[in-house]
Amino acid sequence: MAIEETMVLYDYAREGFLDGTLDFDADTIVAKAVGSGYIPSSGTHQYLDDVDPAEIIASGSAALATKSVTDGVAKSGNVTFASVAAGRTVVGFLLVDTTVDGANGGRLICYVGKDSNGERFNIDTTGDDIVYRPGGATGRWFSL
Repeated sequence: MAIEETMVLYDYAREGFLDGTLDFDADTIVAKAVGSGYIPSSGTHQYLDDVDPAEIIASGSAALATKSVTDGVAKSGNVTFASVAAGRTVVGFLLVDTTVDGANGGRLICYVGKDSNGERFNIDTTGDDIVYRPGGATGRWFSL
């Protein structure tokens, strides 16, 4: 998969939703900010351990809050990445279910590489907080 894609829903996540091992609104889901060296692969990346640790620029400060799955759309509140070290560029965000396969860093769910206007992320880090608003004002991460 090319990094230009708006959203990648990993194959193993789809499998987990269908076999019941993933539960978006009940499991502990966290967000990670990633750099330009990470190229998502929907068919081969299953766990956070499949991502080069050097490409994880920051972790969200807490598990996703105010999650919902109405009409098959996975939504949450904003995610704050606190005091993100300066000198890197965030180009996307990963959702990881740490309830499932935690020994492997958690199950990858999706990668989001563009904002709600379809523009690629290009967030230069300055040492300040980054607040990511999924789907702009909608809270939308992905739909099934």
